[in-house]
Amino acid sequence: MGAKMVEFNGWDMPVEYSTSVGGGIIAEHMAVRTGVGIFDVSHMGDIRLTGPQALAAVQHISMNDASRLAVGQAQYSALLYPQGTFVDDVIVHGLGEDEYLLVINAGTREKDFHWVQENTRQFDCRVENLSDDFTQIAIQGPKAVDVLQIPAFLCRQTDLLLAAGRTGRAGTARPPTSWRRPARGRD
Repeated sequence: MGAKMVEFNGWDMPVEYSTSVGGGIIAEHMAVRTGVGIFDVSHMGDIRLTGPQALAAVQHISMNDASRLAVGQAQYSALLYPQGTFVDDVIVHGLGEDEYLLVINAGTREKDFHWVQENTRQFDCRVENLSDDFTQIAIQGPKAVDVLQIPAFLCRQTDLLLAAGRTGRAGTARPPTSWRRPARGRD
């Protein structure tokens, strides 16, 4: 399709498509802002916390009140250092009574995972880095919810459909468990 590819954190990523296929930065931006766009965001990080104190751990490391999340809901939040400064932004997904998924930035996956792991040691929960275990497709733009017919900031455990608008508009990211990648995940 004539994409301009760049390396990002070990991933080959298309950043722009040729104007000959209807692409170009301005056309692509406007398509997402006025309609819908689909992006491969498999490079994003995924941290799962499970166990009897998973909620307490999430509450300890993140800014928003995760106890307000029903199973299947998500919220935009931030990981904070003890003094209240910013580690990174995050989307917290409530997957079950004692199960949460943190979707973190790609460029800081390792740093964020180690920070979460270190700062939740006092809680009875398991912290797993699942960053290379999922393929994620983001569907973003004002028509994204219509395309999938689900509300923003929703997730379903059946195939882990995550809806979140990180570009300021409703959108979704879909890393179904049936789309498990090979162990390396970057081949």
